Amino acid sequence: MKKRFETVLFDFDGTLADTAAGIKHCALEALHAYGFDETDDERLRAFIGPPLIDSFINYTDDADTARNMVDKYREHYRAGGMFRCELYDGVADMLASLDAAGMSMAIASSKPGEFVDMILTHLGIRHYFGFISAPAVGHVNPTKCELINSALDSLGADRSTAVMVGDRMFDIEGAAQAGVFSIGVLYGFGSEDELSRYGADVICETPKQISELILK
Repeated sequence: MKKRFETVLFDFDGTLADTAAGIKHCALEALHAYGFDETDDERLRAFIGPPLIDSFINYTDDADTARNMVDKYREHYRAGGMFRCELYDGVADMLASLDAAGMSMAIASSKPGEFVDMILTHLGIRHYFGFISAPAVGHVNPTKCELINSALDSLGADRSTAVMVGDRMFDIEGAAQAGVFSIGVLYGFGSEDELSRYGADVICETPKQISELILK
């Protein structure tokens, strides 16, 4: 009997790993370098998920300054900020279960691919993923739909048996545009209201629930 799902795409930040500490640290360093400060944790959390330029432009009307802040952020990120993260509880077991069941897995993330690759290796889970769909540093950021399509095409996947797992509206919206099933996760950076509003097909509270749903 054909499996319901055969291909699983994962967002990275807020879905596989809690990267908040590193992102907020680097964002604050970049803001300080250009004379800005931020004490509101919610505004710093807004740097998690969307393209960096979209977050820094909220602090300055000058596009060049915003781009320079992105460069400063990445300078701190490369220097070690990227490794200020950890897998969510249960993610390692979830990936092992999906891998043992023969699932084809890939990443679809707006974070630059070179960073995703290094962090996955650092966390010991790189071997699970057959492809990383993510932008190159300094290039125009593709939409989440484009990232999902790139991953599916690279894996030669059937969209009718593919699922996108993510914690934010970008993941859910991108999945709908790409024509694949979506699973929203509550342990990341999004909320149940956000995931429901953007039409997540299913919402899970834990990584274990994700693997159980995909494998049932």
